[in-house]
Amino acid sequence: MEYPGLTAVGFLPWFKRQNFPESAEIVAKIDVEGAECTVLDTWMDAGMTCRVSQYFVEWHARFDTTSTSAKPPCQLATKARLIREVGNCNKRGFNITYKKWT
Repeated sequence: MEYPGLTAVGFLPWFKRQNFPESAEIVAKIDVEGAECTVLDTWMDAGMTCRVSQYFVEWHARFDTTSTSAKPPCQLATKARLIREVGNCNKRGFNITYKKWT
């Protein structure tokens, strides 16, 4: 869908342009109607997990058209990866939390 005068911007490029100081406490409330895997995988692939202090994610499995009986929804892998990476950040001295938003 196109909207005249409106340009879509990815979250990662937008975030990087903000030049938040390393000491900034950033809270991410992610509710993107099925794009959670794309947004979070891109974020983690860029090594950005430790930049957020708190993650609140609303997962939308009903929008995942990639899952089959042989391939579980992407949310399972992405959620597990986020939890693992948050744990790794905390082992390095960060204090990050993840919560499922409902």
